Amino acid sequence: MENSGKKQGDRSLIDIRHVDVSLQGQRILTDISWQLKEGEHWAFMGGNGAGKSTLLKLIRGDLWPDPESRGRRIYRFDGTEQEGPVGIRESIAFVSPERQDAYARNGWDLTGEEVIFTGFFDTVWLQQEPGEEQRAYAERIISLLKLKDLREKSILEMSEGEGRKILIARALVSQPRVLMLDEFCSGLDIPSRRKLLHLIERIAQSGTQIIFTTHRVEELIPSVSHILFLKGGQIVGRGKRESVLAPESVVEALGHSVRRRIRIPGRKSSPRGERGLDNGNAYLVNIRGADVYLDGKEILEEIRWKMLKNENWAILGENGAGKSTLLKLILGDIHPALGGTISRFGTREGDIMDVKKRIGYLSSELQGNYDSNLTGEEVVHSGFFSSIGIYREVTDRQKEIAKKWIRFFDVEALCGKEIFSMSYGELRKILVVRAMVNDPDILVLDEPCSGLDMSAREDLLNALEKLSGTGTRIVMVTHHPEDLIPSITHLLVMEKGRILDKGRKEKILGKKSLSALYGDLSQSPFPEHFPFHQTCRQGQMGHDRR
Repeated sequence: MENSGKKQGDRSLIDIRHVDVSLQGQRILTDISWQLKEGEHWAFMGGNGAGKSTLLKLIRGDLWPDPESRGRRIYRFDGTEQEGPVGIRESIAFVSPERQDAYARNGWDLTGEEVIFTGFFDTVWLQQEPGEEQRAYAERIISLLKLKDLREKSILEMSEGEGRKILIARALVSQPRVLMLDEFCSGLDIPSRRKLLHLIERIAQSGTQIIFTTHRVEELIPSVSHILFLKGGQIVGRGKRESVLAPESVVEALGHSVRRRIRIPGRKSSPRGERGLDNGNAYLVNIRGADVYLDGKEILEEIRWKMLKNENWAILGENGAGKSTLLKLILGDIHPALGGTISRFGTREGDIMDVKKRIGYLSSELQGNYDSNLTGEEVVHSGFFSSIGIYREVTDRQKEIAKKWIRFFDVEALCGKEIFSMSYGELRKILVVRAMVNDPDILVLDEPCSGLDMSAREDLLNALEKLSGTGTRIVMVTHHPEDLIPSITHLLVMEKGRILDKGRKEKILGKKSLSALYGDLSQSPFPEHFPFHQTCRQGQMGHDRR
């Protein structure tokens, strides 16, 4: 590779100068100037909507600078300068939640192995078979990430965390010069998160340069040498890790929230007690002996669980344990096999749409299903009908209710914004509001904080705590124990489709069942040495492309 007269470490591979980027007529990035030099590893941090994901797409060449900005994007990968991304994208791998959502949204039904193999060709579908050497390399990656159980599974049937690991494997087989990861740990359980952070650290030490976004400081791997802070589409701070990673810098850049006085929007005209439980029963949900099969495969086995009217539950477990499937069973989107029963609000019968109005729901899968470019307000309104999109007229009364919840969650600024212009975290905020417009008895949340910045996460958890005090009961799945709000009274621990343990929160937290799933939480996440070069082609991840 040509040196161009500069010593290694001084030469920039990517040089962005005074670039503006707009999407659908809205300015997203303003006057961005940034360089990636050889040997550097960067973390981009900032609040929801700060422009982090857009900056990654600009760097890879998926987006172009605004013509009127007169900014420039220059690549110097082979010692010569070029402004266009032709021939560059193959050297920059990119993994993001939006790219994962595209599989479900477009119905791209590929096995885990097929998805990984497409990484050799940077295509959606496997249009040619990989060669013998490519297959051997893919096998090393599959073994390293422990993905053998997922190779024949459809990506459409995988949990969020399982799918994320498959897409990271897809990125790695291309042996990229630069690996870009957008909130890559979201949706992963604690062991998977730890293993993935270990792996990314190994990759960084092997010579592949890393650029990633995160909202959590604890996800900064040791090899991160530089940090960039974005706010409102502008760079507000950057530099070497040790000089910029001060608490006050992080708080300012991530928009640490000023606690608002939360007022609960007015409830429905009929008091909760009058519209509550049917037949005088004390439970909200009662599942008895439920097995669940999807495409002939057993996903849940012998589920027995009750939720009483004074309880709030958190469901814990590894990726693929069946947590999201259990939430769909509660909601009524799937049904138990013959012999199992589920009752909600004291009755086994009733209109499922009435049940859905009494159970608010949020998940990454639901988020990925929004494929029409609705405004934030229209997404909120769709919650009245439990639909994806608006197919009936929204009444004035419903609009007024929606406005109250929009103010409660402080998302007025997102109401007129189209969802294709929103960040992942911004759309997540809107979907939380959508889940509440029917004033549900139960709020079912699958990783509600996924994609939220520090400020938004604090505000949401604070709001959930307030809601639980008004009678709304909560069932939430989380991989972050720190996101368990004080009002959670009970924990349910799942493993391989079965309930491993359940009971009062204090009782379960003191048991060894959590340690069996999560390991020693006090253990240092990064050992001193990473023998990655012994695993993947002599340590040359991405630098021996022929």
